[in-house]
Amino acid sequence: MSKAMAMNNPTSERKVTTGRARNPRSASWNVFERLTILSGPIALGLFFVLLPASSTLPPPSPSKSAEWIVNHYTKNEDGIKTSVPFMLAAGAIWPIFAAGISG
Repeated sequence: MSKAMAMNNPTSERKVTTGRARNPRSASWNVFERLTILSGPIALGLFFVLLPASSTLPPPSPSKSAEWIVNHYTKNEDGIKTSVPFMLAAGAIWPIFAAGISG
């Protein structure tokens, strides 16, 4: 039977495929999507673990004297200098998460 006749004949056998069509980019795309979605918990983890590590919690009271505030931040300078780059990294990672979940 010719190909044109087989297409017009409803009783001809057709190959039935199940599942999703194979796309050569699908595997790498799934990895990219997973990484973008995982970047949110990573960013939150960096921020909320390192915020207390910076020794700035609880925040100083506004009624404290200027000398007390200077002494507080001078005493905690190493923790602040250590945690700030990681908090900045968390802020840089967050838009990747937002792009990943936006669809």
